[in-house]
Amino acid sequence: MPKWRARSDASEIIEWFWAECNRTRLTRFGPEILCQCETEAIIERSSNPARMRSFLLWSIAIDQAARSISTIDHSAFQNHFRFPKVLNHDADGETPWDWVIYSFHGWDRKMDWAEGSRVGLLLLNAMREWLVAGSEGKQHWVKLAESLSGVHSRFLRQDAISSRNLTAVFYSSTHGTNHNVI
Repeated sequence: MPKWRARSDASEIIEWFWAECNRTRLTRFGPEILCQCETEAIIERSSNPARMRSFLLWSIAIDQAARSISTIDHSAFQNHFRFPKVLNHDADGETPWDWVIYSFHGWDRKMDWAEGSRVGLLLLNAMREWLVAGSEGKQHWVKLAESLSGVHSRFLRQDAISSRNLTAVFYSSTHGTNHNVI
């Protein structure tokens, strides 16, 4: 695997997301801010709804997890990973990462868990490459993986077969192995 492949592939899906988002979104809160009420319309109107739902789930989760680690250079992170922020209607702040698979609305049944695993692997491997390149990268990666354990658990519950490679990535974070699975 070429050294920067994961980051390059992540850039491609991020660019795809913003092109699709700008084509399908209904409101304009800001260049990288979406309203939670428009997320389902963006997903349904996109050229690939399974990929869009998966990207939103992982990008929101990774972005929120990275911002919870105070020692990560957030401006550098945002330069490499232009992920959306989704504003919450019921409270100040942003929606939780699982908004796009919220079972109350049946969106968990719309999730293609295999596609979600593929998108998650792509973004997680790119994030790991980016973090490990920094001086505190390994510690940041472990913290990020720990912060994302809820997402991993949800994938395990929904589709254990599709989540095998995700398990390998999360296992590598806690056991010190370098495991590229894409």
